[in-house]
Amino acid sequence: MSCRACFQNNLITKFAVDNHTIDECRSCGFAQVRYIPEQDVLDDLYSAGYFDQGKYIDDYAERKEYERRNAYLKNSIDKGGRLLDYGCALGSFVFRCSESYESYGADLSREAISICRDTYPDLAERFFELDRFDTGCDNYFDVITMWDVIEHLNDPVGEIAKVRRLMAMDGKLIISTPNYASLWSKLFKARWAFMTPPEHLSFFTIDSIHKFLVLNGFQVEHVATKGKFTNLAFLLYKLNRKFHSNLLERVVSKAKKSILGKIPIYVFGGDILYVVARKKCDQ
Repeated sequence: MSCRACFQNNLITKFAVDNHTIDECRSCGFAQVRYIPEQDVLDDLYSAGYFDQGKYIDDYAERKEYERRNAYLKNSIDKGGRLLDYGCALGSFVFRCSESYESYGADLSREAISICRDTYPDLAERFFELDRFDTGCDNYFDVITMWDVIEHLNDPVGEIAKVRRLMAMDGKLIISTPNYASLWSKLFKARWAFMTPPEHLSFFTIDSIHKFLVLNGFQVEHVATKGKFTNLAFLLYKLNRKFHSNLLERVVSKAKKSILGKIPIYVFGGDILYVVARKKCDQ
């Protein structure tokens, strides 16, 4: 078995998480779930229930995260430019950007796209299932964002090739993803909050994502690590994912329906990588 980021046969086993083995590449530093789940498992995972975990509550934490993401966007694209949010979930970023940019959203989840279209009927024609893009979209978008997406992909090379094809010449790519080399990742290892296979399948560090993007036709312009804005309901959900407590399950259910679930929390420790890269036109 080889690394799914650099294709080198230089993997070592790190640990197991919920019957999933995590292998790390000694060549590039990328880590991956050894065996890709069956498609029906993934389809069930990303059904409508996936988007009801507290993460997608429109609260202070979500707005702070948007402000951070929007700052990256403003530094990468002029107003009026074409934006694609690749892995748009429930579409809030597309909606927030729609007054300043020609913004579109795409997601693997059919349920997510259906919710987007129902929630934002004026933008319904701007939301697509990822496999519905045709060649008419080649070289179309000035910037493509992938907020908390690439860690879900079982074929990061194949997906980044699709992203690159959709980008205009000299277009920008903005990525956020969990930082596999963060303080919390090193301390907790298998119990790290973002170590959640089969939801998360691919794990990058600063070095590995830099190498990955360069190998796939990008010039990296900026890389940074930051803490994470979240809310109490989603933090409790993550804790329950790791510790499987019936008590926590009940607390999570109540928190999602309570104003207490919206309490903002900033988790320090550099858990999130932010990357800005430019499409190289000579490849």
